[in-house]
Amino acid sequence: MSGDLSDFVSTLKMQRQMLCFPLGDSLPVALHIFGFRPGQDVLVSFEHERLEIRPRNTPREIQAKLQAGAAELRRFQARMQALLKELPAVSEDELAESETVESELLGTLECLINDDLGPAIQKLESVASLKVESSSEPKQGSKSRRLRPSGPRRRKRLSNVKRPAS
Repeated sequence: MSGDLSDFVSTLKMQRQMLCFPLGDSLPVALHIFGFRPGQDVLVSFEHERLEIRPRNTPREIQAKLQAGAAELRRFQARMQALLKELPAVSEDELAESETVESELLGTLECLINDDLGPAIQKLESVASLKVESSSEPKQGSKSRRLRPSGPRRRKRLSNVKRPAS
């Protein structure tokens, strides 16, 4: 077992239709640290020699995570704005006249702040502030639909990139 509670060594056991992994006394702490709670629905994914267990969250929980992500981006945006202020002044003539490291940094930071971070923060905050209808919250103990395994078909459907014919 790793000291950071992210890796456990165990023996896989089956009990009827259940998988069991004896993990020791530190399991409740590890589950809490990594976002799991007793009775929570989980998504179990199988790949060749790999098993992944991910928590399923309510829309409200996802909104809280999006809000936290927006706050992280705001802090990063503030750091980028501080870097922008630290750059040496570059005149409009110098910007138009030649490409310098300063002008490249200026352009990169301005685009990052205004074109990328600003809209991303707005999107995250707008979704995070949506009102969640109580009917969209999963009922405790309710059966969830069976998800199809991810594979090439799913990846192709999600991809917007056109691939050359082979």
